Amino acid sequence: MVGSFDDNPFYEIDYTHEVDERRDLVSLLVPVKRRMANPACFEKPTELPAGSITIEEIQARNPVLWETDVPLDKVSPINNPHYRILENGEAEYTGWISTRVLNTNVAVKLPFRVDMEFRLGGDDEQFGYGSEEGCLIFYHGAEPDYYAGGVSLGNLSQNGFGVNMGNQPSEDLSKAALHREAIVFRQPCFYDLYEFPGRDGIRDRGYNQVT
Repeated sequence: MVGSFDDNPFYEIDYTHEVDERRDLVSLLVPVKRRMANPACFEKPTELPAGSITIEEIQARNPVLWETDVPLDKVSPINNPHYRILENGEAEYTGWISTRVLNTNVAVKLPFRVDMEFRLGGDDEQFGYGSEEGCLIFYHGAEPDYYAGGVSLGNLSQNGFGVNMGNQPSEDLSKAALHREAIVFRQPCFYDLYEFPGRDGIRDRGYNQVT
């Protein structure tokens, strides 16, 4: 009976379940739990053509049930990035490498939506947007496993959503130009990887909005 669940795509043995104390049932039944969804059991999502659906239609089909703001002075810097609140109320953040991140300390359930506004800067006018290195990755779910192998487009964990990805400071180091300025993410629950190059370059020094 236990072995018969090895190849079951939907259920697996629940070894942590507290079985019934009646021993006559233990010999006949074994606890099971629903297995984590396998992407192979479902059709692949497809990208909708531009203009085929509006933001208003998406919002109407997914009404907001609960929302919260994240005060910039309440986030928790992890691994000692440079982070400070400026006099104008904005936050200045330098991550250096992707293991230096900010924790919003907000718990959500699926599905969820995040709206953020940011701008990238640096000593070099070209650094931080367009086809250069700079990108922004929003991690969700469990704490990212930064050293689990990553992906070729940057250190995107199994629960990340990145914009302006796939960039490098030179053509020699970068992937093909077709991979630059990409939206790259892993689906929640499934964790399969998607890459949409050229969809989200950060081209100006002004503010950028990501939803």
